[in-house]
Amino acid sequence: MTFNSTTYEVRYNSSSQRYKTNIRPVTIDSSKVLLLEPRLYDTKDDEAKKDILGYIAEEVAGIDRVFAGYSLSDEGQERPETIDWFKILIYAIEEIKVLNQRISNLENNVT
Repeated sequence: MTFNSTTYEVRYNSSSQRYKTNIRPVTIDSSKVLLLEPRLYDTKDDEAKKDILGYIAEEVAGIDRVFAGYSLSDEGQERPETIDWFKILIYAIEEIKVLNQRISNLENNVT
């Protein structure tokens, strides 16, 4: 299920190829996920919520636009609003593959 913070729609997001067209490979710079910096923050709307661990939407969008979900400001400008965890997870999995291959290559050079 996904929530669109611009239109406030909740939608079911299937992963099945039955609902997709134009499926093709993609090349991404998975190392961008390593640039993410966790932050501690306090929420503005609830004084009891302090020292929350997380990422900041504007910061992750600055690393890669796909890492954030967007809403529209009152002026109609798109702005980072949420973290797109599914996209970050895809980058993280791909980076694990890259690092795993590097480890295998290093192990082969040692033996």
